[in-house]
Amino acid sequence: MLVDLLLALAPTALFSLRWITCLPFTGRMPLIQDHDSLMAWGSYSIYSREPLGFPLGAVNGLSFPYGGEYDLLSRGPIALFAVLFKALASGFSLFQDFYYFPFVEICCVFLTGFLAIRLLNRFFEAPVSSRLLTATVVALTPGLLFRSSEYYGLTLFVVHYPIYLGAALLLLRTVFDRDLVSTLALGALIAVALLVDHYVLFGVAVFIGTAALLVGFLNLFRRPFEIEPALRRLTIALIVGLAASGAASTALGNFGTPEIARPRSPLEGRLGTEWGYGGGLGGGFHVADLLVPVISPVDREDLAVFKRHGPTSLLTRLGWPLTADKLGDGQYEAFAFMGSVPVLLGLILSLFGAVVCARRMGYRAGSIPFLLKSTLRPRMRVTPGRLLFLPAFTLFVISLGYILHVGGHRFNTLITPSLVLSIFPNFTLARALG
Repeated sequence: MLVDLLLALAPTALFSLRWITCLPFTGRMPLIQDHDSLMAWGSYSIYSREPLGFPLGAVNGLSFPYGGEYDLLSRGPIALFAVLFKALASGFSLFQDFYYFPFVEICCVFLTGFLAIRLLNRFFEAPVSSRLLTATVVALTPGLLFRSSEYYGLTLFVVHYPIYLGAALLLLRTVFDRDLVSTLALGALIAVALLVDHYVLFGVAVFIGTAALLVGFLNLFRRPFEIEPALRRLTIALIVGLAASGAASTALGNFGTPEIARPRSPLEGRLGTEWGYGGGLGGGFHVADLLVPVISPVDREDLAVFKRHGPTSLLTRLGWPLTADKLGDGQYEAFAFMGSVPVLLGLILSLFGAVVCARRMGYRAGSIPFLLKSTLRPRMRVTPGRLLFLPAFTLFVISLGYILHVGGHRFNTLITPSLVLSIFPNFTLARALG
């Protein structure tokens, strides 16, 4: 454990160079250049000076996570950290003016690296060099760096990474270790997600719920049939999490439910090109492209700000055809950041894995009939990889929104899971899950 903590400090130190001129507690803060960050900082500045009472968000419009249409305290982990610093501000005036955004990002990078190592250890005993490489690659992934860059704006969304990694680790411990503490911690993580972002709250709940469905489905093939203990523990985690979320929401001054501004049917406006097309609720905006894992960023002066997904990658310079400037309007956020490094790493690791598996199965390198054999052979049991893959894939499918985009081209008539889900108004914004 101690070694893993020390290894996670390496990428954290590298990332801290980004804030070298305005590190936490230096009294300096970066220049705010975007509207969202300014509103977020302004909201906290008011909130930190409120009397510490119940509920914790007394000022109208500053209660979170669902305080109102323009409630910026529900953007990113502002609520999660604002509560802590609000309490500290009651005794220390420093925290009334503490610009804590860099502090949050640095903590998130550290947690991302540490949790990545712990997840790696769930699959095999990795040497120190592999753990260090894992912490560095994951904690400094292009997605996280993109969200912490000037290309993104409201940088606090880096907290999504340790939230999902924590959910994955606790999920494995709940199912395979039968650990009651991990079960309760997994439930508590749902409440933490509530204080981060309502997209992430939904995403973590879907992550756990999909794993429970997988365990239950594979259990149907067992004879005699019995309720899998893992299924009971996942159900307990969901119940505990939803109850804790309700308590946290009430403590923060939210006594109602999320209100959707200007509600329209997702079936309306699907052919339009105006802002927020697809019903005006984001079904075509803030959604992932089907080909996003291989879409490469590009940066040119003639591009709109929301289409600049980071510095032009090596793949783009080499003539890669799938570049971010070809995405549709509204396809921005963190959905086109993959670029050269993950694509090349994926190819190398896939080739390496194929060669290793072929040798283990007794085939020569380059001959991979074992892939067909292992794919067609039914194995009705839960494995760590299978348990994590299905929830992650489910979240990606939901993030496609209810207007499918492929290479920046819209396909308005195709039905997606998000379109079916959006029949229920409170789930209309269930996309862009981080």
